[in-house]
Amino acid sequence: MNLSGPFRVVLRLVSVLAAIPISLHTAGAGNLPLSAIVVDANSGTVLYTAGPDELRHPASLTKIMTLYLLFERMEAGKLKVDSQLPVSEHASVQAPSKLGLRPGQTIAVEDAIRAMVTKSANDVAVVVAEAIGGSEGEFANLMTKKAHALGMSHTVYRNASGLPNDEQVTTAREQALSAAPSRNGSHANTAISPRRPSPITAKRCATTTTCSAMSRASTASKLATPRHPDSTW
Repeated sequence: MNLSGPFRVVLRLVSVLAAIPISLHTAGAGNLPLSAIVVDANSGTVLYTAGPDELRHPASLTKIMTLYLLFERMEAGKLKVDSQLPVSEHASVQAPSKLGLRPGQTIAVEDAIRAMVTKSANDVAVVVAEAIGGSEGEFANLMTKKAHALGMSHTVYRNASGLPNDEQVTTAREQALSAAPSRNGSHANTAISPRRPSPITAKRCATTTTCSAMSRASTASKLATPRHPDSTW
């Protein structure tokens, strides 16, 4: 994929990071402990865990998978950085954080990626979902299918943004598995996964910019509780 100037910088900035911290709030109400994992991005060594296999709501880390599927379409030549994505009524009414897009507008793929990575824009996540899946619900099914293919067997997606949904769950370990940028093969994911890692994960991380983009998204996105008081996930 031919990426230009500043856009390439956004994708590769993650290469300077030494670790991937992932923390998630408990799936349910109350002040229960966080689930967390810290992984060395170069070696795959797990440096710290706290309930890494407990079910949690992914919040804005959901956009890691939204970006993953978007980059797959770009790599397949189905979308380009300058492809224009239409904004629907459904996308426009998403709760913040958002760009405030209006129905009938369009947004370029490159701008959509920037908006999700730097602002965690929920309206943009839905725009991307509808462009790829036809509807956000169908795109969520694609997200879940991809997650399971990557070895994230406990992860279920119901929307593209991470806005509150009781059925949208994951674990800290599985989020680290999806985001780990392995630059020298499959060993990073081997250390993260409690089971044998999917060869799909190893191949994609070793041969594309997708994992770097996703890890950048995971560190840029703000983490929120499952029921944030102002719904700004």
